[in-house]
Amino acid sequence: MPRTLIVAASHSHPPITAEGPAHEGGDIGYMFGLGGALVVAAREQHVNKRRGRWMKGCQLEDPVDDIRDDVAEALANALSLEVVDSDRLTKAKVTEDVIADYPGADLILDIRTTKWGIHRVEARTAGRAVHFAAGYEGTIQLIDARKRAVVATSSCSIQYSNGDDPPTLNELFADDCALLDKGLMLSATTCAKRHRAALGLK
Repeated sequence: MPRTLIVAASHSHPPITAEGPAHEGGDIGYMFGLGGALVVAAREQHVNKRRGRWMKGCQLEDPVDDIRDDVAEALANALSLEVVDSDRLTKAKVTEDVIADYPGADLILDIRTTKWGIHRVEARTAGRAVHFAAGYEGTIQLIDARKRAVVATSSCSIQYSNGDDPPTLNELFADDCALLDKGLMLSATTCAKRHRAALGLK
């Protein structure tokens, strides 16, 4: 009888986020001392929350499900595992609780998103435009439920900045957020590849 694999799914996903300056051009907060820096930081937080709401309007989904499917398929094929479907969502943070949430499995593949969205990157530009990269960060742990132990872990932090031509915010959101969607998809694909490598898979 083949060993069984359950892919754990987290109950909640981190929201898509933006990290970048509030205005085009450089940060001038340092010119006005600590008070000025605090004002700039508060303004940036407000603007980045607004950018986050704009990205929600793109109707993008956390790519973690695609990463789970990719790694689970490779692992099952390599070890001749039977993948057991489960619609259970876990709130567990520690290994013992994850195992308790998915009884009956030999192995549990726990893949989670840490952060996803956009952040500022430096780029040569003729004007004062701010450029961004799409990025994805996540973790994986493979749990041997019989031994009640984590047998492999991995993390990834990937960014897509469109080569030597990182996009502005307007370019990311153009054509129904096509470039943002592409950046997140490619970042997630690279992350899945690194997770597979950490598990000794192709």
